[in-house]
Amino acid sequence: MSARQPTLFSKTARKWTLWVHVLSSSLWLGSALAMMILTFAKGRSPTNAAELHAFCLCVKLIDDFVIIASCGVSALSGILLSWKTPWGFFRYWWVAVKLCITVALLCVGAGLLGPWINETEALARTHGWAARELPRYQTVEREVTVLGSVQLVILGFVLYASIFKPWGKTSSPGC
Repeated sequence: MSARQPTLFSKTARKWTLWVHVLSSSLWLGSALAMMILTFAKGRSPTNAAELHAFCLCVKLIDDFVIIASCGVSALSGILLSWKTPWGFFRYWWVAVKLCITVALLCVGAGLLGPWINETEALARTHGWAARELPRYQTVEREVTVLGSVQLVILGFVLYASIFKPWGKTSSPGC
């Protein structure tokens, strides 16, 4: 008795799914870069409460409307490609590593970065210019800057793995 072969995508369906994956991944990386640029600029550029809140709000809006959607679509399209193509989930190291890193990035983004970004915006809205002197604002701003920068570098590594497909096949025959 032979193992049942998974139903694979047609060539056209695979290309469209890959296009969605590349587009959403590019949006994720580009919006993460834009957020970090704004975060670094926020530490130097604002001169009053309105400008500080505008910087915080811009970062929050990019997170709420671009990052969340693009990272979700990127993850789902990547899972779909792994499931419905011969790449599989664990046949190639580059796919397995991308999957693990993506799950970690989603968890850190949703569990830490997103709430911290929301908190800095709320503090700037509520306390105005004085927010910059609050210990909590300073701590969260530093955490967003450091962890956001690390996330950006890791996203760049995932892009590298997607293009160069390093490491070859795993010893796992399935999935």
